[in-house]
Amino acid sequence: MEDKGPVISIKFSHDLKIVAVQRSQRSVEFINFYNKEDLTEYSQVCKGKNYRITGFNWTSANEVVFVTDHGLELYQVFPEKKSLKSLKNISLNINWSVFMAESCLLITSSSAMGNVLTPFQFRMGTILKLPKFDVELPAIPKQAVNKPTLLERDVTIANIKSPAVVHAKYLIV
Repeated sequence: MEDKGPVISIKFSHDLKIVAVQRSQRSVEFINFYNKEDLTEYSQVCKGKNYRITGFNWTSANEVVFVTDHGLELYQVFPEKKSLKSLKNISLNINWSVFMAESCLLITSSSAMGNVLTPFQFRMGTILKLPKFDVELPAIPKQAVNKPTLLERDVTIANIKSPAVVHAKYLIV
C-alpha cells in the first residue's frame, strides 16, 4: 500500500480478499487482495457533505456499513468493478457505536448523555432496527457540574449461550 498519511482504521473483509482503510473522516478506501497483479484503490465518500465517519464495519464478505455522526450507510462492495453501491441509509444522530462481528450486531448511542441505545442487526443487504432502550445513569446531586454520560468503553456486547436457554441472548453491560 502506498503511504498516504496516518490511518484511522483498517479492516479486512470476512473472506480476507478486500482491505478497507479509513484515513479521513469523510471516506474509506478499498484495495482488492485476491488479485495480486491489480492493487488499484477505490473509495467511497459518506453521503452528506457535513457528515463525519466515526467508524465502519464489514457485515459480510461484500457489505460494509459506515457509521457517521448522522446515521448508518450500508454499501455493497463490487471488487471486480472497483465500486460500491448504496443499499440502505438510516438517519440517526450517533455519538458512538459498538459492533459484534459474530452476530453482525451494532449498538449505537444517541442523546446528550449517550444513554439511549439503538441496536441494529445486519443480514444480506438489510438493516433490522431493534427496539431502542435507555440505560439508567447514576443519580447525581443538583449542584454537580459534570453530569454522568454513558461512554463507548462502558458497553460490551456478548453472546451468552447456556444449555438452559434455547436462543442466544445479547448482554449489554
